[in-house]
Amino acid sequence: MVVPENDNHDSVVTKCNEYDFYHDEQHKEIQNLLLIIVSKHLGLVVDAEDNDEDDHDGMDTSSSSTHSSSSLSSSSPSSRSSSCCPTSDISQNTDPRHANTNWDAILDLLMNKMPAHQHHLVAKLPCGKNGIYYPLNLAICNQVHPVPAKVVQLLIQADPTLVTSTSLELACSNPQINLQVFEIILFHNTKNSSRQLLSHHWRSLRQIAIYNNTRLAEFVMIRYTAILPKVCGDWSMIYGNAVQTFWLSVMLRCGSEFVSEDWLDKIKLLHYMTSQSNLDAVTLLLSYYPRTISSVVSSRRVRQRQGDGGCGGGGSRLPLHEALSNYKGRVYGWNSNLVAYLLNKGKEYNVGGEREGGEEYNLTTTGGSGFGGLFVPDDEGNTPIESIIQQIRHLSSLSKDLLVFDGDERWKCLLQCIHFAHECLGGDHDDSIFLKALAIIPFAPDIIDWIVEKYKVDDVSLLNGKGHNCIEIVIEAVASHKSPIRYIAKKYNVYTNRLFQALLRDNGYNGGGKHLVRIEDQFGRLPLAKAITAGLRWENGVSEILCCYPRALEDVDPVSGLYLFMIAASGDYGGGDLNSCFELLRRYPNNLVGIFE
Repeated sequence: MVVPENDNHDSVVTKCNEYDFYHDEQHKEIQNLLLIIVSKHLGLVVDAEDNDEDDHDGMDTSSSSTHSSSSLSSSSPSSRSSSCCPTSDISQNTDPRHANTNWDAILDLLMNKMPAHQHHLVAKLPCGKNGIYYPLNLAICNQVHPVPAKVVQLLIQADPTLVTSTSLELACSNPQINLQVFEIILFHNTKNSSRQLLSHHWRSLRQIAIYNNTRLAEFVMIRYTAILPKVCGDWSMIYGNAVQTFWLSVMLRCGSEFVSEDWLDKIKLLHYMTSQSNLDAVTLLLSYYPRTISSVVSSRRVRQRQGDGGCGGGGSRLPLHEALSNYKGRVYGWNSNLVAYLLNKGKEYNVGGEREGGEEYNLTTTGGSGFGGLFVPDDEGNTPIESIIQQIRHLSSLSKDLLVFDGDERWKCLLQCIHFAHECLGGDHDDSIFLKALAIIPFAPDIIDWIVEKYKVDDVSLLNGKGHNCIEIVIEAVASHKSPIRYIAKKYNVYTNRLFQALLRDNGYNGGGKHLVRIEDQFGRLPLAKAITAGLRWENGVSEILCCYPRALEDVDPVSGLYLFMIAASGDYGGGDLNSCFELLRRYPNNLVGIFE
C-alpha cells in the first residue's frame, strides 16, 4: 500500500465525514487510509517509490494509486480486507524520537479538516510499534521536532485516557520537550494521585535524572512540590543512587524547604543516604551542612521497642554506624570509600571528641581527636569498629572461603578503620598492618589471626615506629588511659587474654615472642611492670606475661620504687586490681619480707 498523494488527503477526510464508522468494512478501510496519512505527517512512513522493497502487500505503485483514489463503494470486500493491516506499511527503520514530523499538517487536519467529535479517530490510530502506538505518545517522544502544546491538547481532549504513565515516562525522557507540553502531561498524571501513588510517578520522573535534565527537574520542583520527597520513605521511592543524588542536588540548589538543614536533621536524611551506601549524596549533604556529621539517631531495634518506625531523634547512632552496619543485609553494598570519607569528615569536626557521661566516654584525652566517631558507642553499646568486626566474623562463620580479604568490601572497610585510628594515635605510617591491628583491635584476636595468615607475618619481634614491640603495643592499647580502645577491651577480657597467649606462648604466632617480656625499656622497666602500672588486669594479660617470666616479681619497679603487688593494689599508679595483687603475692611472698627488712 502507498501513501495517498496530498491532493487525495481531503477526499479521505471527506469519506470520514460521509460514511458510517460503525460499519466494520467501511471503518477499517477509511481507518487504514487515515492511518497512512497521519503516519506520514508524523514522519513514520515514506512514499512508495522510496520504499518498494518494503511493500508487504505486493502491490506496484500504479495499482496502489488507483486503489487509493477509487471510491469505497467500488472496492471489493477482498481488496478492502487485504489493506487492513495498519502497521504493516510503517517503515521498520523509523525512530519516532528522530522523525521528521509535520506538525502544521497535523494541526490543519485536527483543526480545519475534521470536526472535534471525530478527533478520536486520529488520537487512537495505532501508528507506532514497540509499545508506543498512538499519536500522542509518538508526538511526546519526538526530540528533533518537539510537539507543540496545541497538538497535545487536541489529542488529549479527543481521548483523555490516552495519557498514561508511559506518556509521562516518554516526556521525562525527552530532553527537548516543550515545558508547556511537559506540564500538561504531568498535570494529567498527578491531578488525582495520592501519596501512595508517588512511587508510580517517580518511576517516570527518574528518567529526568537519567538524562540529567535539570530544566525539567527544576520545573517539577517549583510547580509540583506535592510530589517531591519529604521523608526518608519518599526518598526510597527514588531508587538508584545516581537518581537520588540528582534530585537532591536540584532541591539543594533551588533551596527547597524539604532539604533545609533543620528539616534534614529532623528526618535524618544523612543516615538514610549512608545506609544506602550513596557516597555522592552523603558528600553533597555534608558540603551544604557539614555539622550534620555528628547528628545521631536511635538504633533500629531501640526504635522498634519504643514503637517509633521513623528515623527518630535521640540515641547516639552516628552516620558512621550506618556505614558499618548490616542494614537490610547490606543490599546496597559495602563502600570503603564512604567509610573513609565519614571518618575524615568526623575527624575534621571532632566527632566523638566531646561526650557526656564521664571519663569513660571522653576521648579528648587523646589530644582532642574523637577518632571520627569510630569508638563512639550507640544506644546498644556497640561502636562502629565493633560492628564491622562482627560482620566479618559472621561471614567467616558461614565459610571462611567467602571472605576474600583483598576483594571483599567489608575487609576493606575494616582496614580503613585500622589505618585511620592508627594515624589518629600518632602511629607511624610505615608500620605493618599487623602492628597497626595490635594497636587498634587487640580485642579481636581472631581477626589478627587472619592478618597473620594473610600477610604472612613471620616475626613478632618487629618494632613499630615508636620503638615498641608487639607486647608493649598491646599493653598500651588495652590498658593505657590515653587510648579509647581500653573501654572496648574491658568487654572482651577473654579475647585480649587469648591475644597475649598467641603472642607469648611457644605455640603462638611463629613460635611466639616470650623473650620480649624480658626486654627492659630505657628506664629499666620490664613489660610486666608496664602492664600493671597501665591498669592491665590479671585475667586479661597479666597472668600470661608473668607465666613467661616469673622472675620479674623479684625486683622493685625502678620508676615507682614499689614492688609490683603494691602497684597492683594502688590506684595511684594505674593499678587497683586486687586479684592481681593477691596472685602476685601468692606466687612470690618474699616481697612481704623485703618490706620489713
